[in-house]
Amino acid sequence: MEEHIRHVADILANGTEVVFHKPGKEAFRKKNPKPHDMTPVVPGYEWASFRDVWSILAWVSFAEPDAFKALAVLIYRSAYHLDHVAEEGKLRYRPAPTVASCMDALDQRLAKFMPNRSVRAFLHFLDLLGWNEDVKYHFEDGKVTFTGDFPFKAGRVNTLLTCIRVPYEVSRFARHAVENASSPERIEFGHIIDVMQQFSIARGTCVPDDDQLLQWFAPYLRR
Repeated sequence: MEEHIRHVADILANGTEVVFHKPGKEAFRKKNPKPHDMTPVVPGYEWASFRDVWSILAWVSFAEPDAFKALAVLIYRSAYHLDHVAEEGKLRYRPAPTVASCMDALDQRLAKFMPNRSVRAFLHFLDLLGWNEDVKYHFEDGKVTFTGDFPFKAGRVNTLLTCIRVPYEVSRFARHAVENASSPERIEFGHIIDVMQQFSIARGTCVPDDDQLLQWFAPYLRR
């Protein structure tokens, strides 16, 4: 494996560097390699996988369901670049003061679930994760296209929306199973099987539809 090149994508207010290492591991796989794959690196998430991200969020959703709603909306906003601004031709994650205040408030409840005890750093890691997915799917012949073989939502949008649905559905099923532990015949396994089926159909993504998002995260999301 080649030695990686380190690209500093951003610097947080506390001086922490948000970094890409290139190439990432998917660049070297034998089947369907992704030559533009990179490894997002934020302190506390140096080796984080999707499993790790979903596990963190599932714990949050299970233990702090109201706070998870707010965090999920921040992830949704990041999926569509609603908290990004253009700086010298570069799009960077720059939440407005009101959004940043929400992050600070969430820290009081959720820091214990985060590897580096920071909601902001976690969201920056997800930003890099989505960024990398767009690069893998929408970068052709040295140019960003979004007009190639993959639909617009392939990449960042589908990845970050999956980071909402999977933890929510898993925690909901876990809560349902706990509540019905004394009567196992009442446990509805279809809840979690639906998620598994969606993964098999959509090749590794499990994206909620608009109706699900509106139902789960009202009043933070609305049409």
